[in-house]
Amino acid sequence: MTPGEFRRRYATALKVFVDDRTERSLRAAYELGRSAVAAHLGVRHIDIPITPEKVWNILREKGVAE
Repeated sequence: MTPGEFRRRYATALKVFVDDRTERSLRAAYELGRSAVAAHLGVRHIDIPITPEKVWNILREKGVAE
């Protein structure tokens, strides 16, 4: 897994979790993290471009926040 692939999958997993806040979607996030560790990706490799503003935008898109 490349850092770019992780970022794409992370953004998708976040959106899915906002829509479907269940153990299944949470487990998917855990598995994504395990995959990143197995690929030897660390915080300095991942550089997740997620800011509080982006999180709020996702929550607003999904109708969870005002």
